[in-house]
Amino acid sequence: MPRSFNPFLLPGPAFLIFFALLSAAAIALAYRLRQAAESNPPAQSRLRLDDAYMLAYLRGDLPELLAIVLISLAGRRLVNVCADNSQVTSVDQAENSVAEPIEKTFIARTSKPITMAQLTFDTDLGKLGARYETELMRLGLLADSSTRRRQQTIFFTMVMALLTVAGIKLEFALSHGHRNIELLCLLCVGAVYALNRAVICRLTVGGEALLADMQTLLASLKARAHAMRPSNEIAEITMAAAVFGTAVIPGLFAPVVKTIQRGHREVVRASSSGYSCSGGCGGGCGGGCGGGCGGCGS
Repeated sequence: MPRSFNPFLLPGPAFLIFFALLSAAAIALAYRLRQAAESNPPAQSRLRLDDAYMLAYLRGDLPELLAIVLISLAGRRLVNVCADNSQVTSVDQAENSVAEPIEKTFIARTSKPITMAQLTFDTDLGKLGARYETELMRLGLLADSSTRRRQQTIFFTMVMALLTVAGIKLEFALSHGHRNIELLCLLCVGAVYALNRAVICRLTVGGEALLADMQTLLASLKARAHAMRPSNEIAEITMAAAVFGTAVIPGLFAPVVKTIQRGHREVVRASSSGYSCSGGCGGGCGGGCGGGCGGCGS
């Protein structure tokens, strides 16, 4: 009668291969479980696919939403951008040219020079951003609290299973005088990291699929976005930036992109240090600030 297979009796290299395969299987199973729990095709069909602001929030949360708002307003020459100090200022009577609540509030907050980081921490803009978040959660595209709990349950179940297997092998190895356990520990760390990336996600599986579908659908728009002119193609530029990011928009928007990137860096630093930006920036935007798109041509 053949003996039963006991992986814990495998020599070190063979067990490492076994554990790597086991980890890969656990990651695949965890993703399939998440996929089964989160897929919600009927909800996706109710999202307005021409809403650049909703797509921007889906792709990158509030900072990305505000970046796309800035691109849209700058392209319509409703705000000025100063590349020297990355401050944004709305033009006179700009609020009369917009209808979206997020645009009206953005223009109101930029009546005096202000940075993108400060706008990101603005309470009223945050509340408007939360509306996008709530709607995307309702549509099953962003993970809500119940979805996050399911993700965490899957994640911790798989982690505990893998760590139990690794722990038994470590105890067996140490009890037999083996001390070369570093590779197994590294495999454990790698498996936990990969599980986290596969399971603990801001977007649901449906949200990831929708964003991927939009990127496929708008691939031709991405290819020609760099040659578009803000004067008559700002809607297309805004949509391209919402779906693909600011890297695809015309070089004429360089001051705007610089301002957005600097704002993102400041938000990361402020969040890591627990600092919250508030208030406006003193001083005007002297020199180097063009109308609308930070000095870009029409």
